[in-house]
Amino acid sequence: MNAFALNQAPSACRYSSQRVKIIRMLSIRLRILHLLAVLVLGTIVLGCASAKPRWTPENVAPPAESSGAFNVAPPIEKQAEPVPPATSATDRVKLTRDGALVTALQHNRGLEVAKYGPRIGETFVPEARAAFDPTLLGTVSYGHIANPANSAGGLAGVVRTNTFASSMTLQEILPTGTRLFLTGDSTISDTSSGSNLHQGEATIGIEQPLLRGAWTETNLVALRQARNKAAQSEHVFRAAVLATASQVETTYWGLALANEILAIREFALKLADEQLQRAESLLAVGKAIEGDVASARAEKASRSADLTDASASIRTQTLALVRLINPGGEQAWNVTFETLDAPDALEVDVQPDESEKLAVAYRPELAQARLDAANAELGKVSARNGRLPQVNIVGAYGRVSTGSNSGDGINHFGDTPYDNYQIGINIQTAILNRAENARYRRSKLTAEQADHTVANIEQGIASDVRQAAVEVERQWDRIPATQEAVRSRTEQLRVAQGRYESGKTTELDLMLVQRDLIQTRIDEVQARVFYIQALTALYAAEGTLLERRGISLNKDEG
Repeated sequence: MNAFALNQAPSACRYSSQRVKIIRMLSIRLRILHLLAVLVLGTIVLGCASAKPRWTPENVAPPAESSGAFNVAPPIEKQAEPVPPATSATDRVKLTRDGALVTALQHNRGLEVAKYGPRIGETFVPEARAAFDPTLLGTVSYGHIANPANSAGGLAGVVRTNTFASSMTLQEILPTGTRLFLTGDSTISDTSSGSNLHQGEATIGIEQPLLRGAWTETNLVALRQARNKAAQSEHVFRAAVLATASQVETTYWGLALANEILAIREFALKLADEQLQRAESLLAVGKAIEGDVASARAEKASRSADLTDASASIRTQTLALVRLINPGGEQAWNVTFETLDAPDALEVDVQPDESEKLAVAYRPELAQARLDAANAELGKVSARNGRLPQVNIVGAYGRVSTGSNSGDGINHFGDTPYDNYQIGINIQTAILNRAENARYRRSKLTAEQADHTVANIEQGIASDVRQAAVEVERQWDRIPATQEAVRSRTEQLRVAQGRYESGKTTELDLMLVQRDLIQTRIDEVQARVFYIQALTALYAAEGTLLERRGISLNKDEG
């Protein structure tokens, strides 16, 4: 072996030793990373394998299409125009049912309040999602420490140290419960003895829960509950629009009925006036007595009072409609509406079973109850996880730069051959778990209560729908009967008038026949209007009234 080889041998050994150290160091790093990766991936898999909630905002929402169960009307805005503001006390505004609905959708004060609900509900989701946003933590501090200096004979003098420290941490918590963090620390110490220290440290780490706080099923509870709350606010808004539309329709047809009854009362007053004139004529020729004239006058006065009541009823219905549609204008309370839609009844095939199915899909109250049950179920998931002990595995890796000169706190991060790493387990658990067990029992009872609430609401909705269907059928069956009664009473009056003029019947008999005719005419128009109102009530009970009228919800409108 030559001299060159002998000189190079120690160098080769040192190089081989360093390479072995590097390989060993890399092997340790890879094992740490592999272990942490397995833990994180295992947590993700377990979280993703969790069962989906029974009720979600998507599966409780009304169907996008009616599936042929009923006809969805074109957008109502294309069918009618809103009522213009009333500028004069003598205005007589022509009004249709759809025009009243459009005006109410745009100006009803209750809906203006309800529109804020979904907007407020939207804020729950980003608030809950913020739990997984990165956060930045920083501290800066200055300290002064005075210590006695040690000497061979005892204490002598004072050593003063000024310390300036800063720290900054960037961290993020993932839906799996994993906490990732990156920390940078800097410390500068100046002592009166002349020894200075400049130190910097950078650390990257991970903390993974294994039991409590692990799995997406648990950590996404708050976010899923927030989504349910946001969806609930939309159903509350839908319920408000549905109730308002139903009230507007019912009041509109109530006003139409009041107008029809006014016309009947005017006809009745005309009959009473004709009867009074007839009685006075017969008295003049000696074919009647004073008592007949007095009776005719009393009947006319009674019919005048009925006419006054009918006029007041129109005003009452008008005020109610003004309150609902809120047309605006300085003379809104003094406006007079002319209802253009005649109360013509068209038979509709009513199927209670189909109506109940529609109500289960469309009623907003049921959707709210189902989302309440979903949130209660999510609360049970969170409470069950809270009973587990806190077992977290923590791993960190970092580098340190230190020196006595300014800048040494960052200059030697790449120079040092040493790595700082740490891996461990943190364990914390309550001995008795009393509070956690109580919360879990409460969450189970709350979830069971919510399920029973849903069942109760479903049964109540089924009852409402079927009762509404019975009312529709009842009012429809009354229509032909009342129409036949009007025809019969009209003929009876014609015969009675002839018999009275020929002296074959009394004044009282004739007035009774007139009253019967008037009442049957009122019964007939009431049957038609009540049938239309019963259909409105049925569609409201189904929850389909908005779709049937072409009303789409837009919380940002107006």
